[in-house]
Amino acid sequence: MDIDHLDAIFEGMRCNVYFFESWTTYTHPVTPIRPMYFGRAVLGENYYRAWMCDVGAEPKFILFQNINNGMASLPANFATPSSAAISFFEADRTNGEVKAGKMLTPSETIGLSEFVACQGAGGRQAWVISQKIIFSYRYRYRADGRLASAEITNPEGKVNLLEY
Repeated sequence: MDIDHLDAIFEGMRCNVYFFESWTTYTHPVTPIRPMYFGRAVLGENYYRAWMCDVGAEPKFILFQNINNGMASLPANFATPSSAAISFFEADRTNGEVKAGKMLTPSETIGLSEFVACQGAGGRQAWVISQKIIFSYRYRYRADGRLASAEITNPEGKVNLLEY
C-alpha cells in the first residue's frame, strides 16, 4: 500500500501522519528518518508515527510515537474489495474469537489499539493487528513558533515534561 501519509485529527487539529523506520538526535523535536509507506509500517513489527498538524497558520511537528505491532493470523474467509492491496476492518471480538467487523479506511486505524488487516484480493491473508504505543513525544509551541515544551511518555505511562 503506497500511502506515504494519512489524514487524522488530533486534539481538534487537522494532521498528516507520516511513518518512519527510525529517528535520530536526542534534541527536541526529534528527527524522523527513513520514511516508509503505511502498508509496510502497519504490517511490520515496529514503526514510528510523526504527526504534522495545523497549529495557527502553519503545520507543526506535534507528536512522535513509537508503535509496536503484535500480529496474529486469522482465517481469511471473508470478502475484501478486489481493488485494495490491503483492506482494514474493525476487530469484532465475540466469544473470545476475533472476526472482521465493519470495513475501515486506513485513517480510521490510527486511533485503534486493535484492528484486522487483510492482504490480497479476497482476503488471502488476514491478521489481527494489536498496536501498542511504546513511547511518545508531544510538542507544544509558543505563539512565535518556538518550541515551548516536550512531554515525554515512557512505556509505563510516566510523563516527563521538558520546558524550553
